Amino acid sequence: MPDNKRTSDGKTEAEISKEGLEKAKRWFETDDGKEFLRLHERVTVARDRERAFIEDFAKYMLHPEANASRLYLSIGKFIVRFSQLEAWIRLSCLGFFFETDPDAVLILVESYDFRALVGLTRTLYERKFSKTSDIVRAASSVFKQCLDINDQRVRLVHSTWILSSPDSFGALHTGRQNFRSDVFFKQIEEIERVIEKIEKVETELRKILSGEYDKEIWDELDG
Repeated sequence: MPDNKRTSDGKTEAEISKEGLEKAKRWFETDDGKEFLRLHERVTVARDRERAFIEDFAKYMLHPEANASRLYLSIGKFIVRFSQLEAWIRLSCLGFFFETDPDAVLILVESYDFRALVGLTRTLYERKFSKTSDIVRAASSVFKQCLDINDQRVRLVHSTWILSSPDSFGALHTGRQNFRSDVFFKQIEEIERVIEKIEKVETELRKILSGEYDKEIWDELDG
């Protein structure tokens, strides 16, 4: 129950408390009071964000491998699948030199980087077959996609990877032509989509090697 004891000014403690609350309410309605509430809200939000960041960062520091395992796995799979695609392109290129010393040709082909290898193989297809043939159209489409994939590989391999928290990472890459920096692969799904593209392109390349696009031409070569 409220204390009815009178103070020296003749007011009860309950009355003084009520007056204090009303005075405080009036002050919070002034410009100074409103500014105080805005500052308090910003401080509270900032404090909550800081606490959340510290908790996430602590989890990452305590278990970095567990938090980054999916990212590491995706990067590794990207490299493996890309190397397999490159092997199929080399095989496709070597197919034009069956009557040549295979060891000598292999040494030559191995000296090309990916972009040069794609350009060489595409040119060989265009010179060997009609540019309007199904096989050349298919090969041109595949090799264009190979170059796009290689651009993604450059960003994935030749970048500085930043892992600031379990859900905050990316590959910081600076372009050689424009010297602009940007962050790529902010989501693991971006890497996984490129992997899917590599697998699809490899399947198309295998169809070309099997003669599925222009069987009559390949039958003549086999004969």
